Amino acid sequence: MSGVAVAIAVMVSAWNPGLFAERSGTPSQRRLFGWAAGSGAVLALAALTGPILEAIDVSVPTFRTAAGTVLALVGARWLIGSTPRRDEGDDLAHGAMDVGTPEIAAAAMTTTAVDGWLMAVIGLVLAVALTSVLGRFADAPWIGWLRRLLAGLAVTIGVALIYAGIRSV
Repeated sequence: MSGVAVAIAVMVSAWNPGLFAERSGTPSQRRLFGWAAGSGAVLALAALTGPILEAIDVSVPTFRTAAGTVLALVGARWLIGSTPRRDEGDDLAHGAMDVGTPEIAAAAMTTTAVDGWLMAVIGLVLAVALTSVLGRFADAPWIGWLRRLLAGLAVTIGVALIYAGIRSV
């Protein structure tokens, strides 16, 4: 399971632009800077995927299976969970913490291990761009359906990653 489309789908589903758009609305400059800082940290971690997996003695297929499990479980939570509340407080901190989640880190590391670091960068940049555009429609009635659709995509891709990881072992 590799390729440009798959790498982008993994990263976008792990980010879930519909969820972040619903939670943050039109992103402020501080929120965008927080997303950039958080993305930089996640991509730095992803750049170290090879040495990290080697140090903990985990193969790429095994890690892909674990990342798929995380993504599928988080996607299921998004799918059946309640409507997210709007974030209150510092947009910079919220922006950085939006990105610093296990599902986004695992997706970036898996994408890097299978398709290369550049694919993780492209997927994350596309997810941020989609969220910035969708934030303008945060109060639209269809944004909740989009969040659930992307949650279903996260579950589907998570299960596909589990299958691909098990099949590769």
